[in-house]
Amino acid sequence: MRCESLNVIPLEFHPSSAGIRAQLLERDRTFQQLTGQHFRHYNGVDTQKSVDDCNRLDRFYVNGRVVIDYKTYYQWQPDYGLKVYKECADQGDDVIFDEFLEEDLLVTSPTVRGFDSTDRRFLEFFVNNLSPIEWDETCFDQLLLDLIPKRTVQALGKGKGFVIVLHGPPGVGKTLTAECVAESVHRPLYTVAAGDLGTDRAYLETQLRRIMQMISTWRAVLLVDEADVLLERRSLHDMKRNTTASVFLRVLEYDAFTRRILVLLRYPNLTEASRRTIWSNFCDRVPAGTDITEKQLDQLAKHELNCRQIKNIVKSAESLAAFEGRKVDAAQLEGFTKVQGEFERDWMGFVDVNE
Repeated sequence: MRCESLNVIPLEFHPSSAGIRAQLLERDRTFQQLTGQHFRHYNGVDTQKSVDDCNRLDRFYVNGRVVIDYKTYYQWQPDYGLKVYKECADQGDDVIFDEFLEEDLLVTSPTVRGFDSTDRRFLEFFVNNLSPIEWDETCFDQLLLDLIPKRTVQALGKGKGFVIVLHGPPGVGKTLTAECVAESVHRPLYTVAAGDLGTDRAYLETQLRRIMQMISTWRAVLLVDEADVLLERRSLHDMKRNTTASVFLRVLEYDAFTRRILVLLRYPNLTEASRRTIWSNFCDRVPAGTDITEKQLDQLAKHELNCRQIKNIVKSAESLAAFEGRKVDAAQLEGFTKVQGEFERDWMGFVDVNE
């Protein structure tokens, strides 16, 4: 039996050993550079230990930003590889790792561990699928705020921790404001909604303290969605809501939280002119381009949609256009706008019936 026919052979006997060696060395030098905490873009399949079977790995597809952080990973995923981590830790602080030899680089791990910022879960990422983040330095240009408030938010974003209260109807730019601040300071954005973490007091407090520790560790921007729950007057008829609010405010340290409110911004409903600007902005950001006239943009702006709805319509049209191998056009956008309107009417009817 020839050596090359075996499932596993020494690298030196592989017919493409030189090329494989070069690839491994390049990957593993990247692995060395990812020690500590790093914020990267990831595009590809990643893995997580299965909840049902400890010997099986669940696979997920991720195309978004991730935080590489072994220490935090092991802190919140104690059942995944903790034995090795503890064995290393038990050797004490006197263990010194000299510079890696070339032979060491060939056998380093092809994966690193960290946190998926989009789906908010700890995963294992393949080194070859990581790349530097392309920050959107023009993000504030897309924000429909008056000049002075916009400049104020930009300036505050460069300083130390602060609180901004954003108030207004859905889809008018509140989330985009938080995204712009995160983009300008090159930090992760962590979004948490007041109603997402359940109503069990003990569980809610544990989850919140975990989130606050992660935010502090990564120096991230925290967006608390539905924050009106925390600031409104308590009701005797909704004890679960009261519990959520009281736990949030205790973990956030309410007095310190309110003292750090530096800016209060109110977002009005979108006008036809502002909707046109939003349509134009999202269409300009379609990678493959669009085939839309100024007159067609005027017509699209007449539909009473918010920013989030417009964004979703453009994304849907972009996917359809890519499938059909052509540019996004007004007919596609009008079609998805009609679907959006029909869904809204059906949904409101469903809500009315169930109430």
